[in-house]
Amino acid sequence: MSLFVDMYLTRYLRLLVLSARPKLSPLSPSAEGAYRKAFGPITSLSGSLFFTLFFFSLYFPARAQIASSLVSLVGITILSAIAFTIYGAAFWVYLSGLWGVSRFGGEPLKLKKFYEDRMLGLRPLGQIVVSSAAIFSVAITITLGASLITGDFPSLAINLAIVAIGISMLFLPLIGIHRRMVGAKEEEEAKLSSLSRHLFTDSKNSGATNQENSSSIKTNDLIELEKFLALRDEASKISEWPFESRNVERLIAILLAIFAALLARLLQLL
Repeated sequence: MSLFVDMYLTRYLRLLVLSARPKLSPLSPSAEGAYRKAFGPITSLSGSLFFTLFFFSLYFPARAQIASSLVSLVGITILSAIAFTIYGAAFWVYLSGLWGVSRFGGEPLKLKKFYEDRMLGLRPLGQIVVSSAAIFSVAITITLGASLITGDFPSLAINLAIVAIGISMLFLPLIGIHRRMVGAKEEEEAKLSSLSRHLFTDSKNSGATNQENSSSIKTNDLIELEKFLALRDEASKISEWPFESRNVERLIAILLAIFAALLARLLQLL
């Protein structure tokens, strides 16, 4: 089951990154060039091979000890190689996808206007991160099932570190994007504050005009004031993160529950 989920994770994340390209590429001055550069490592075989060897070196020694003969040792080696190849590819796609989000977010992007999109066109980046973390939490829960039941201390310790990395990776790739969105929100609010001063100054000056034009001037002032209030309301809704907070709160609760279960089981074995 865990192998199936990890294979699905690999394919799903690659398709997710591919589907986000038409929405995110126009934000970069170099169009698709920056997007390919940021997310290109996802398809790297060397990265998948590195994690395959890494997981093999961590987990295989304990598996080899249960071999009762040469035939069983060969069987365990072949099955372990297949499993760790799938795990390595999934983990590499997960990490490289999040690294791609961080790299693309560091580009000089042309953000959308806040009245077009309250997430300034960066919602697909948040979707990549949140979806990656959601699938990761499902995959790691299924993968960790055996170690929770058997109480394999080394596996529990390693998996605890992996879950901790997964929780931190929910925000680390988006820190630069978060700062940019906060800066854009503050900039728009500063512009509207300056505009409000001009509106009130013009309103005072219009009071000194003759009586004949006062009604039309007041009507224009009311129209401008309504526009200003509508813009201020939209500016106040500019999101500081490129995702919906409700979805992330649920995801964090799931990951923390997994982390707590692993930690409790680990403490029992100490």
